Amino acid sequence: MKHIVVLDPTPVIWMGIGFGLIGLMIWSAAYNAYRQNRLRGHIDENLAIARRSIKIVERSAELREQQVQLLEDILQRQEEMVRLLRQIAQTRNDAAENIQKRSSPSQAV
Repeated sequence: MKHIVVLDPTPVIWMGIGFGLIGLMIWSAAYNAYRQNRLRGHIDENLAIARRSIKIVERSAELREQQVQLLEDILQRQEEMVRLLRQIAQTRNDAAENIQKRSSPSQAV
């Protein structure tokens, strides 16, 4: 008895393995492309957040500089007020001394 092999399954198995490997390579390439696209999206989002943060920090620094300038202006004005008040007080003291000096000789005479 001779066995007649009508269909040898070996080539079909190897074709299935080959197609499976090709499919796996295609799936892997597509997944890597998807992952890289997602990573690029995250990187772009992080860069946008970083840019906004930098702008906020720069604006904060500008506001602090303005705040320091305003405080320096207030301090200057306070110093000017103290100087003027001392000048007024000195003028009053001088006037009081002049009155005392004028009244002193008249009492001695």
